[in-house]
Amino acid sequence: MIKRCLAIFLATVGVVLLFWLVLPGGWSEWDAADYQSFYKPVAYNLLLGKGLITNDGNPAVRYPPGFPLILTALFCLSQWTGTPERWWLQGFTLFAMGLTCVLLYGLSLMTMGKRIALITALLWMAYPFNLWLTKQPNSEIAFLPLFYSALFFFGRALWQGRAKPWDSLTAGILVGCASLVRPIAILIGALLTGLLIVLRWKNGWKHCALLGMLLLIGNIAVVMPWEIWAWSQTGKWIPLSTGGPIGIRDGLTCFLVTKGFRRALPVTPDERKVIEEAVRRWKAGQLETTGQILDMLQQQVKQNPLGVVRLLARKAGRAWYGTDAQRTEERWVLLIQMVFLAMAVAGSGFLWRQGKTEREWVLMVVVLVFYFWIMTILVLSILRYMVPVMGVLFPSIASALDHVMNKFNRMLTRQPKE
Repeated sequence: MIKRCLAIFLATVGVVLLFWLVLPGGWSEWDAADYQSFYKPVAYNLLLGKGLITNDGNPAVRYPPGFPLILTALFCLSQWTGTPERWWLQGFTLFAMGLTCVLLYGLSLMTMGKRIALITALLWMAYPFNLWLTKQPNSEIAFLPLFYSALFFFGRALWQGRAKPWDSLTAGILVGCASLVRPIAILIGALLTGLLIVLRWKNGWKHCALLGMLLLIGNIAVVMPWEIWAWSQTGKWIPLSTGGPIGIRDGLTCFLVTKGFRRALPVTPDERKVIEEAVRRWKAGQLETTGQILDMLQQQVKQNPLGVVRLLARKAGRAWYGTDAQRTEERWVLLIQMVFLAMAVAGSGFLWRQGKTEREWVLMVVVLVFYFWIMTILVLSILRYMVPVMGVLFPSIASALDHVMNKFNRMLTRQPKE
């Protein structure tokens, strides 16, 4: 088991290195806008002892502190060893991607056996949009191993005999850590707790309630210090990040507002009315809070319901293939994604028919995927936000591929009639 995990880890590292080698321009930090404008400056301020602040001296609450803290540690190691920061950033990326693949392998192994787990790992390490994340320092790189570590311990609580309280508590702590890196995970702890209760209440309410409580306690215990600090600095309770309204607004206006790097997208006249109203209010300073955005959408639902429905449907579709720059190459991303999603649906059907554990896995996957999908639709609908949860679809994809290979082998080995 250890040798196999090490082989998967090293193979993943090798694939990422090969990707950087063939990628035009290779690995670079200069195109990572959030890294340059927020994460790196905040990390340097922490390193210099100035505290968790931005370069203008304000509390750094635009994003949670997880990724800046990781960067601070990497920059500290760079200075201590006298080696380039680039090496440590790249090394962390390789470690995170290798560990994520090993965790996904272990998670698959719990429910589907060695063959499916191995196919899952091989497919995931070569998934092009997972590799695309590695071309620059992104917070998703740090989020992936934390998210899949949480799912791994949650899987142990579900599928490794009688659930142990330690596994549930650890899952909650890791969910909290993941939330401090990417705020999209803000409700994951509650979702996993609900799944745990639904799937295991027959094993005893008291034990099930204990496990759910420990998962939530672990989650809250990690997040609460950040919430208290943010409140002390701003006087407001912040749900992990102040970027929620900004992201929602950007998700409404991005079709027409290019910001100098996006391609404007064609929309229907009904959709254009909704978007133009959002742009008008934004420029007037009337689209700064979630309440103002909801008020605008409520008025548009009354005045232009078809436009709102069409815009939401467009955002729902783009979540699976869209890019921030909205390039014309998105059509190729859509084609590749359609293949993966079709195989995931077929493979989930095969798994559903196999037994109780496989059905529980499919249910967990459906809940997680829909959660990430909804959260992505609410903000900027791009594939980058969906990639972390795509990994849980890969055991289903592996199941579909395994089914096809078995059928093909039976055809080859079928004896001809004499």
